[in-house]
Amino acid sequence: MKLEYEANYRMRTNDFTCYDKLSPTSILDTFQDVAGTHAAILKMGFDDMLAKGYYWVVFREKVTILGNVKPGETIKAITWPEPKKGVSFIRNYKMLNESNEVVAVGSSLWVVISSVTRRLDRARDVIYDGEYIEEKVYDSLDKLKEIEINSDFISHEVKFRDLDHNKHMNNSKYMDVFLDILDLKPTEIIKSFQLDFLHEAKYKDVIKLKYQKIDNIYYFVGYIEDVLAIRAEIEVSNA
Repeated sequence: MKLEYEANYRMRTNDFTCYDKLSPTSILDTFQDVAGTHAAILKMGFDDMLAKGYYWVVFREKVTILGNVKPGETIKAITWPEPKKGVSFIRNYKMLNESNEVVAVGSSLWVVISSVTRRLDRARDVIYDGEYIEEKVYDSLDKLKEIEINSDFISHEVKFRDLDHNKHMNNSKYMDVFLDILDLKPTEIIKSFQLDFLHEAKYKDVIKLKYQKIDNIYYFVGYIEDVLAIRAEIEVSNA
């Protein structure tokens, strides 16, 4: 069995920004959903992992946006994992429009944590069973570099609606927070973004965020108390 899965999704109004561009949050949510479905098929879904005493946790995500679709259009999401490296599981994604053109690609780096200790676990018994697809989206998925950001803090309290079933802030929800802060102009088109998740954010945690734009990239850092929780970069171009 090839370790590849695809599913169709009808794009709805909430999948777009007010400028009728694909929402980065929607892209992350779609990729997360297709990954979850594929993991369940491979007996590595949420319930399967919990039975072993594990949780999947996204450690890093990178997305490149190559095109756009329209509300009501049906897209195809494709996902496939790479072989495990150490404690890391990389999963790749593509999103295609109805003309079979690629409109977005991405990769995510996952790790496994113990459901008891909430700490990283090597999970030697978590192994994909099937034939790997050789294609990669990115040659590497390296962590973001440290950038000194000189700005005031903006606070976001984690809401109930932000939570996933691990009871921490869903990775896709960070993009909503970032976009609310940035208030992008109609001419600023998001080309790519990467998020590095360094510390979990739980219900009612207050994330103190700083950001700065250098050339065409917005840089973000976020802290919970004094602990670095999130680092992100959002690349834009001017239409």
